[in-house]
Order: sequence, then C-alpha cells, then structure tokens
Amino acid sequence: MTGFMCSSICYCACCSFYPWRPDPSKQIKFLVDLLSQAAEWEEQTGEKTLKLVSSVCTYSTFPYRHGDNYKQSDFLLDLYSHVKGYETQTGRSFLPALQTVYQLASPAFWSIDLSERKASLLLEVLKLQPEKKPVELKGWSDEESEVRSFLQCLPYISQLSFTPPQDQRRSPEERRKRERTFLLNLCLQAALHERETIQTAIEKVLSLSKVYHNQKCDFLLDLYSHVKDYETQTGRRVLPALQTVYQSAPAVWSIDLSENKASLLLEVLKLQPEKKPVELKGWSDEESEVRSFLQCLPYMSQMR
Repeated sequence: MTGFMCSSICYCACCSFYPWRPDPSKQIKFLVDLLSQAAEWEEQTGEKTLKLVSSVCTYSTFPYRHGDNYKQSDFLLDLYSHVKGYETQTGRSFLPALQTVYQLASPAFWSIDLSERKASLLLEVLKLQPEKKPVELKGWSDEESEVRSFLQCLPYISQLSFTPPQDQRRSPEERRKRERTFLLNLCLQAALHERETIQTAIEKVLSLSKVYHNQKCDFLLDLYSHVKDYETQTGRRVLPALQTVYQSAPAVWSIDLSENKASLLLEVLKLQPEKKPVELKGWSDEESEVRSFLQCLPYMSQMR
C-alpha cells in the first residue's frame, strides 16, 4: 500500500478535497497517513517522496479547488496541529516538508476561534507566512496566558477584526464591550511582560483594530481605568510601566464626561509633562462631577 500510494502521487497534478464535508478529520487523517507513508518510502528508496507529496498540495486554495477562507483556515490550523502531534508521537519530521504549502496555501485572512484553539498554534502558522495577513477572531479566551500568547501574534498580523457570534445572544453593545476588553487585556499583558516595548505594543493594537479607530483618547482613558481595576484586584503595580505612554499622549485630550469620570481625566492629566488642551464632547451637570473637573483646570492649557 505504501509503495502504491507514493507511486500514484507522481501522476497527480494536485490533491484537493470536497469542501462541503462537515467533518474534515478524515481528510486530515488521510494527509497525515500519506505523509507518514511517504516518509517510510523515502527511507526505503531514497526518493524525495515527502517533497513530492508537498508539491501536489502547494496551491493557493489548498485543500479545496475553490477558495473558502473559513474552511481553509480551520483545515490548515487543524492539519498543522495534527502533524505536529504526530511528529511528537513518532519522532519523525514532517513540518519542514509542509512549509511551502503554508507559504502559498494561505487564505486571504485567517479566521480562528481562540476559545477552541490555542493562540500558540496560530502564532506558529503565521510565522510561516511570507507576508502579514489579516486575522478575524470568531471567539477568544480572557485567560491571561492565552491573551499573552496572542500578543506574540501581533507582529505577523496586518489587521485585526472580530466576527459576531452566530448565536447572536449578545447585543451589539455587549459585543463591542467584549472586543474592547480583549484589546485592553492585550495592552495589560504588554505592560506586565513587555515593558520595554509597551508603547510599540499599544500603537500596534490601535493600528490593527477598528474598534478604537480614531479614538486614541478614549482608548487611553479606558486603558488607565482597566489597569487601575486590575491593580486593585491583584495588588500588582502596573501603571508605572505605562507612564511613558501617557507622557507622550495625544496633543489634545478629548473626553465625554457624561460617560467617563472627571476624576479619571484628572489622574491622566497629572501624568503629562506639560499642560494640554482638553476638548469636551459631553459633560455632566452633577455637582460632584463639576467639582472634580474643577481640579483638572491647573493641568489644562485650553478648554474647547
């Protein structure tokens, strides 16, 4: 059987599957078995069988004749995971033979649910890409280790977007809040573990995602509040790592005081090396809030 399958590959132009199969596990098992048999045949004959197998899989829409980003993403991520697991079990090396497959057979964007797959798997696959690609998150985990792993993916991503869950149980407002929290958690992990490059990480998060598009002030105010809450919950000191970020803050602070507390603006303004203009998009007439905003005046150069 080994010889027959490997000999047959010589006459194949490409290897493809039907995309409408609901469970691609059998297709993946077939490919892993094929790689295994190709490795055995190569050992026995000296023929470059693994290279031959990879050549019939090296086309842009692999493993399907026609492109489907979602199915292709799932398949390639699962295939990588299974092949890596098989390597661990057998001690054989197959992934180098698949490198050209992942370099060429890459979807227009990677789609992944990080509540089902590890971010570390996505990172390994993204590293094989010849260029940065957009990533679409269908779901994610708020677990610190997973957020930290996804942080490592950012240098290999050209754009980050979120897909509304199919069940639609959350309102659009709730979904946006979850998306913001995930982005804030990314920056929190950068502050905890990548202090030397924290400013770069924050700029990267802002540039990749449209969630805070053109809303840097809102983002920095939310981040300050988010990190402060984390400090209260854990007892860890994180804000000092963000000091350089806030010292090189926007030229003009823009805030809606009907949504954010004036006391939050005061704390952020105190970190500035010089007075900055403040633009009010909204405000509260509540006495305590007006009084809090009064404390901000010494740190402002202008009010708009």
